[in-house]
Amino acid sequence: MLGALTGRLAEMIDQDRAAGIAKPGADSEALAASLIWGTERIFHIAMTGHHQTLTDQDTILEPLVQLYVWTIYGRPGESTVVERSVVGRPAASRTSRGR
Repeated sequence: MLGALTGRLAEMIDQDRAAGIAKPGADSEALAASLIWGTERIFHIAMTGHHQTLTDQDTILEPLVQLYVWTIYGRPGESTVVERSVVGRPAASRTSRGR
């Protein structure tokens, strides 16, 4: 199950990067596997009570959404789209912070 989720997430990352809406970065398969397996651990911790803050699904939802969205697309206010030159060819991809 986690392998299938990893594959689907990697495909989505590749598609969104190709469309210029996801930021470039680590290999999509490795990134997807890290996110999926990290999520599995977070759910385990929340369901077993091993952390005082991560106590149930409600307390982990927003941090997980931020983790996924910010990792794949960047933080709010940070430009992550591939800039286009006047003739429509990709220009250098960079964030508004110069990274």
